[in-house]
Amino acid sequence: ASNVYGIRVFTSSTVTFVCQNNTIGGTVANSIQSTTTATGTTIQGILNSSPAGTITGNLIRNLTAAGGTGTTTGASVIGVSITASSANQTIGQNTIQALSNTNATAASVVTGIQFTGGTANVVERNLIYGLTAATTSASAEVNGIRVAGGTTIYRNNMIAIGAGIANAFGGAATNSSTAGLVGINEALGTDSFFHNSVYIGGTATAGTGSSFAFNGTQTTNTRSFRDNIFFNARTNSGATGKHYAVKVNSTTPNPTGLTINNNVYFANGSGAVFGFFNSLDVANLADWKAAVGQDAGSFEANPQ
Repeated sequence: ASNVYGIRVFTSSTVTFVCQNNTIGGTVANSIQSTTTATGTTIQGILNSSPAGTITGNLIRNLTAAGGTGTTTGASVIGVSITASSANQTIGQNTIQALSNTNATAASVVTGIQFTGGTANVVERNLIYGLTAATTSASAEVNGIRVAGGTTIYRNNMIAIGAGIANAFGGAATNSSTAGLVGINEALGTDSFFHNSVYIGGTATAGTGSSFAFNGTQTTNTRSFRDNIFFNARTNSGATGKHYAVKVNSTTPNPTGLTINNNVYFANGSGAVFGFFNSLDVANLADWKAAVGQDAGSFEANPQ
């Protein structure tokens, strides 16, 4: 396997790490790449494994792997990865673009920002786009932001992914599944998502996997999703997967720890479905409000 890091920090948790205004990856495609197909391969633009970090204003682009089947922090390609338990992580105003995995069959994961931290963290004003994977695997993921822990505010991030991905990888939606093409994948953490804009696009020509503008799989932690735009415009042209604006995990209305309101949802391509809740597709906002027991101030409309 091949492990490649643009910047890697693994110092004491009692120090601080400032990482600003760096460029990782050149202007040409695949400018930093690993051609091995070994399962343990990972390419990461910036990895902070321990200290309190301020990672701002960086440009991370054109990272490509041909192998790697690791998940979460061991994903095949990651733009910015925070695996530290230190508090006060700040990830802001970074541009992450053109991350890709070229393996046609592997259970690969490509992620813009992979985040785990302590408390008092902020992930804000990041631009993430152009993430792709060539795989057909039912376990694969492409994530704009993937959350693995910490107490964090995610605000004013912009994510646009799906273009250039022809295969509908991943599987059918379930309450706890994280697989598929996902703008924000909220698997763990005590999280607040405010004023984020997520667009899922592109045309799926083969496969049965699902896509989600937002995928929340937690069931108990305190979490708040407000004032976001979740727009899934992905469409089928040969594929048969479903494309959701929003998914939340629970089996009853008013799930423990959840606050959700004042969002704009829209799904309008072939295969589009408004949402997924309690193991069922939800057809529209009115049905969603009844099922979730919240979201009274949200809208179902094209955000243009």
